[in-house]
Amino acid sequence: MRVLRVFGLLFLASGGLLLEAQATFGAVVTPSSQGGVNYLIGGATDLVLDETRARLYLVNSGQQRVEVYSIAQRRFAGVVQTDLFPVSAAMSRAGKFLYVTCHEGSSLNIIDLDTLAVMRKVSLPAKPEGLAVGADERVLITTIGTGVNNTANTLLVFDPNPGPATDPVQNVVFTPPPPPSPVLPP
Repeated sequence: MRVLRVFGLLFLASGGLLLEAQATFGAVVTPSSQGGVNYLIGGATDLVLDETRARLYLVNSGQQRVEVYSIAQRRFAGVVQTDLFPVSAAMSRAGKFLYVTCHEGSSLNIIDLDTLAVMRKVSLPAKPEGLAVGADERVLITTIGTGVNNTANTLLVFDPNPGPATDPVQNVVFTPPPPPSPVLPP
């Protein structure tokens, strides 16, 4: 059985119950200042584990950045500035990129994990919320939507390798429900 250790912020809500046998694992990380940068100010809205590089990526919405924590060194290893109000992140299946949705920037920021720099910013038609990366490396993005009752552009798909004539961001179209049967007079 493979045991995955997650070092970082762990919150356990026990509902007021006392557990007799408690185990402690991980490391307590307190807000700190290193190299003139204040880390964890405002907290993290999302957390991504990079097992290959032994890093944690913390999305800090208040500071408009992704904070990089080295698990091996037990210290922060740097920051990557993003567009306004980053809220969610997911790593590519190949482990080369970190995708970050920026709500107020209406964008998807793509961070190269080898250089720890934003390599591309993709404009989105609606303010994004969450995201997930599929087995085919395409990114599914949820948004608050646009249009009447915010029903358009609620789900988007970003293809990092689109065809030459294809827009990398596609709207997932939902089929509307069928119209009600007409009521005929007696």
